[in-house]
Amino acid sequence: MAKNCCFLASKIYLSKKTLLIIVEKEEDIKILDDLLWTYTDDFIPHSSIKEKDILAKLNPIFICHISEYKNYNLANNIIFFNVSTELVQEFFVQYKSDILDSFSTVSWIYKNLKNTIFNIQKFFKNVFPNLEMNFYTKKNNTQWVKNIKNK
Repeated sequence: MAKNCCFLASKIYLSKKTLLIIVEKEEDIKILDDLLWTYTDDFIPHSSIKEKDILAKLNPIFICHISEYKNYNLANNIIFFNVSTELVQEFFVQYKSDILDSFSTVSWIYKNLKNTIFNIQKFFKNVFPNLEMNFYTKKNNTQWVKNIKNK
């Protein structure tokens, strides 16, 4: 799953856009940070909430825990990496105007997406009609497929 997040992060960076990756588990910050250093031979500039240097937080890709959200790098894309549906819903209620003003694309990457898609669609049915929501599902245990919803 982390490799797929890095793949998507790389695509977003190469398209000259910025990205905020939100995680629920602290250990996912380290996993994604470490993997972004080694994912490709090309450097993917990134940082995390763990960085002490405020300038590091301005990198095109920024990783933070959901409880420490701040859009330091003015990202226009956001990925929720294995964050529970309940926390995502709370996040969107709390930061609704910021999300509508800042992010053009919201993506979710989960191990078990079936119930998550249903719950997220139910919650967002009429809340964000113009926001593109991307869901990634694993097909045949090898290939990830993007499913666009609510556009």
